[in-house]
Amino acid sequence: MTFGDYAPPPRPSAGQQRDALRKGLGRAAQWATAGRLDEGRLLAACLTDQRQHRDFDDVRGDWLWRMVQATGAVARFRAPILQALRRLADPRSADQLCGLACCYARTGDGEFRARIAEIVERKPIADRPWLGEEEIVALDGEAGFVLVAGARGRILARDELAWDERVTRVAEERFGAARVGELLAASDDEGVRQFRKTWDEQKAVAAVEDADPSYQDDPRSATPARVLQEAVGAGRVHWFRFWGRQATPGELATVLDHLWGRAGTENHCQPVGRLE
Repeated sequence: MTFGDYAPPPRPSAGQQRDALRKGLGRAAQWATAGRLDEGRLLAACLTDQRQHRDFDDVRGDWLWRMVQATGAVARFRAPILQALRRLADPRSADQLCGLACCYARTGDGEFRARIAEIVERKPIADRPWLGEEEIVALDGEAGFVLVAGARGRILARDELAWDERVTRVAEERFGAARVGELLAASDDEGVRQFRKTWDEQKAVAAVEDADPSYQDDPRSATPARVLQEAVGAGRVHWFRFWGRQATPGELATVLDHLWGRAGTENHCQPVGRLE
């Protein structure tokens, strides 16, 4: 019986290097350590997110950084990576660039740290409001979280549905829920106050839903009729978007058909018994 040799080639071709960097293969790190990885291809992989499946593969900032260190290219790559971080010309690569920036900032590079904070405050890519948030919390701890909360609060002041629970989840895991509350209460920043207000509202909604037996097992248990009934109620309901993500196509179609049927004659919809 013969066995195939699946060991990485000691002298990889250009195509093999590109393939390993694109797929995130461990052999790329081996080649970097052995001095067999082309610096130009590694730099290109740092500047452009080459992941095949961005929805499933983790961001590769830390992985790429280890190879940058192994090849001794930290200083040589600094200027092009900082330039790309300032421009953010490719939104799809922004998360990776922020990850690399965090690695540089950990070495004491103040320009990278300042640019991450600027990204958190200014939100240069509208559909990626999370950019730099985890990195600034990792770098600056509690002060970083307060910065994130203020920036998020200013968004929430314009759009109350822009709440993202990941912001507090990361902070609570790092500092504890009690400390998060103390940090928010101690700030006079209007953005932080708005963030705290929304956070308190979300906790209240979660407490109500936890006490409702219909939500304890499966959030999808809400019927289309209940969704429509809650939609015309006096209070604000924060679980609609979550229900929509969990609902079946038939349930979504039922709600949509009802709303469209009412749109021509009324400014709002009324719950109908037949949906139950």
